[in-house]
Amino acid sequence: MACSFWLVEALARAGPVDEAAATMDAMVSQANDLGLFCEEIDPDSGAWLGNVPQALNHLALINAAERIRRSTDGRPARRDPAAVGSGGSPRS
Repeated sequence: MACSFWLVEALARAGPVDEAAATMDAMVSQANDLGLFCEEIDPDSGAWLGNVPQALNHLALINAAERIRRSTDGRPARRDPAAVGSGGSPRS
């Protein structure tokens, strides 16, 4: 699951934001009724595998969502080198 959210983030960074958003929607639909994700999902059966909840997946989800948001509103992401000012802190 984390790898899929990392894919979303990479797609949004590379430019195909529509593809990133569609992939994000597909991944978010895999959450349970509490919005939690498991460690991985069997691609054939859709069965949840591994630990639940999986914090790494939730962090990857947040980062992917933030990247899509920033890619669609034109502001630089905090981790972009161009976004860091001379003082070493991110610009708004």
